[in-house]
Amino acid sequence: MPGVEHVPAIRGLRPRTLVDLGANKGQFSLVARRLFPEILIHAFEPIATERAKLSSVLKGEQISIYPVAVGRQAETREFFVTSRLDSSSLLKPTLVAKETFDILPVSVNSIAVVRLADVIRLAELPRPVLLKIDVQGGELDVFKSARRLLRSAVIVQTEISFVPLYRNQPPFGTIDTFLRDMGFLPHCFAEMKLRTLSPMVVDGDTGKGLRQLVEADIVYVRDVTKPENMNPEQWKHLALVAHHCYDSVDLALRAIVAATGLGALKPGTADRYLQHLASLPIPATAAQAAL
Repeated sequence: MPGVEHVPAIRGLRPRTLVDLGANKGQFSLVARRLFPEILIHAFEPIATERAKLSSVLKGEQISIYPVAVGRQAETREFFVTSRLDSSSLLKPTLVAKETFDILPVSVNSIAVVRLADVIRLAELPRPVLLKIDVQGGELDVFKSARRLLRSAVIVQTEISFVPLYRNQPPFGTIDTFLRDMGFLPHCFAEMKLRTLSPMVVDGDTGKGLRQLVEADIVYVRDVTKPENMNPEQWKHLALVAHHCYDSVDLALRAIVAATGLGALKPGTADRYLQHLASLPIPATAAQAAL
């Protein structure tokens, strides 16, 4: 999440809920909290040591941290802890992970797995506008168990893999097809994750990359080619998240125009937004010309 941390929020727009699956140390949630102090954050992190670090940086009544994994159904499953904690997963690492990228199994624990939809329903939480998912190969299971929640989301940031690091891990194409069927389109890459190929090690860190692309965080947005794909509130939230979280000013402008056309924003909001962009160190001339 690159973030435009010092740009004032678009007037009248506020995000409601962030769901952070595989929160790790809270890198993503912490930026969201700085950008939007009022946002409700629901972070899921099954690894105790990482959860402790998460708790130390994310505090307050608007933060809920769940010590569970999220999957397709409620059950108890094996959890494979690896030499790089951020590569631990409900799925068993493959020989490729071990022999090519030095992702080594360390231990196997039993943990509780929940359905995201059940957590949202039982806790009577608002449906999330933004979903961030990094669950090391289990992303498709999460999506399949949360179809209704996906209909309320406007942006999904999910990790994808270009190399089979885990057994029975769905390839990128399968995840892409599913999200497209749910009404989303790829928008941008939030992060590209590179690793060195074994036996090379850079600066003593087996996780430091050179050229080999292994994983990436990709951002999907609800299809913006059709105004009817979102209600006015969704368009407004899309404008806010696109601008502040991803520096996507063209997406934000399109969302503002759509929300204005649906009567959710006052006429002239797009022009005022462009005037705001003119004061920032980003190219706004193309967007100005479009209007």
